[in-house]
Amino acid sequence: MFLNLAPDHLERHKTMENYFRAKLKIADLSNRDHSLIVSEKIREKILNFTSVRCKLLSFGRAPSTNAFLDENSLTIKTSNFVYDISQFHLPGTHNRENLAAAILASEAIGGKSESIQSQIPLFKGLPHRFQIAGEKQGISFINDSKSTNLHSMLAGMSTWKNLDQTCLILGGRPKQEDPKPLYNFLTRGIGCVVLIGEARSVWEKGIRNVIGEKLFSVENLNEAFKIFRKWNIISESPESHKIRPSSETAISYFVFSPACASFDQYKNFEERGNHFLSLVEDFLNNASST
Repeated sequence: MFLNLAPDHLERHKTMENYFRAKLKIADLSNRDHSLIVSEKIREKILNFTSVRCKLLSFGRAPSTNAFLDENSLTIKTSNFVYDISQFHLPGTHNRENLAAAILASEAIGGKSESIQSQIPLFKGLPHRFQIAGEKQGISFINDSKSTNLHSMLAGMSTWKNLDQTCLILGGRPKQEDPKPLYNFLTRGIGCVVLIGEARSVWEKGIRNVIGEKLFSVENLNEAFKIFRKWNIISESPESHKIRPSSETAISYFVFSPACASFDQYKNFEERGNHFLSLVEDFLNNASST
């Protein structure tokens, strides 16, 4: 399964072409009994780079794909079945595209269409990928520590509907990616950004040029939560249940989507995500009235 292609692991592969060829080894090792499931966005690129001996199955938002995601009707159509995905819980087009890939994989190994359909509403997502970390008094914390590069973060946040009420927590060890898409995304009206880790030396100036005083730059997650405690703490009063980084901004969502590797401060993204979860639990349990 080949879901996407974005700049990643270039410290090892050096170039995107090398990285792409490394990923294509899954095709080189295949035979006619195998299926290779790919995004429609990279199907032609794959065919230009290698001769595929296996069945090549594509998914995406084009009717010509083997798993056609129709965003209007909220269905995924394959040659076997039209799947209703209106009760699929994970938000965002990228998650629905991933679902299309999973459906193709399930069909390829003999899964029955009715059984696949029955499981779609039951899937709640995986730890560290847009995981609800905690909620209280109208405040939500989201753990997306699995976001280890800009492409992943932007894909996840592309359909987020509450940007002006969102504090985006970014940072770690940046990959070798062009930060311009990040800066462009932030111009859409983000509530505020908390930037941590090694990314501060790379992104701070560019982000501050875009959002000014809505950027808070700190060393690590512990320091970030110290900032949150200095803002208006969660109140027992229903009239004052927002945390406010400034008098103009009411924040209801704290989204930890680092867009960076974790290796500047953690062993892996799981350890980083678990640390965030523990900080959220402590913060919500000890929030005091103002």
